[in-house]
Amino acid sequence: MRKALLLSVLGLALTAAAAPLAAQATCSATTSTPCNLTNTVSGTVNDMVQLTINTTTTPLADFTLAEFNAGKRTAITGPQLTVNANRAWRVSIKGAAFTGTGNNAKPVAELRWKDDVDNTSYAGLTTSAVAFFPGAGNGSATNSIVRNIGYEWLLSFATDTPGTYSQVVTFTLSAP
Repeated sequence: MRKALLLSVLGLALTAAAAPLAAQATCSATTSTPCNLTNTVSGTVNDMVQLTINTTTTPLADFTLAEFNAGKRTAITGPQLTVNANRAWRVSIKGAAFTGTGNNAKPVAELRWKDDVDNTSYAGLTTSAVAFFPGAGNGSATNSIVRNIGYEWLLSFATDTPGTYSQVVTFTLSAP
């Protein structure tokens, strides 16, 4: 019994020592003088910047003879980008070299892109980042800024040999 009591007292003492001490305030009210105490609540808001992409792949059906005759496939639905931020930001885009079993010397710019708001004409991708989607900070998830990306793939009988073709497109979120 004595051992259990000693352990209980030690546990209580350790718990009390580990708890941080908070400032205390006391006041007493009378019928003629009210009593007020205050409590300050504070916190830190850090930079909050988030880029979301709704899909990481854009699979395509096989190209058709009509598309080769036209020299391109247009209206390829790409990913949707969503930014939520409480400070200024920008999104940039760049392409990598084509890979696959086809002609890997196909120029990067033969995959062209546009968005549905600011860049409504197709432009060829480059291996250098191009800023295209700036924002000043929008505050909350219910006030997201969204861009839908579309692609156009240029085609040529002379250079697009049979095989598979892939190109990685990178979207980068950064400070302006």
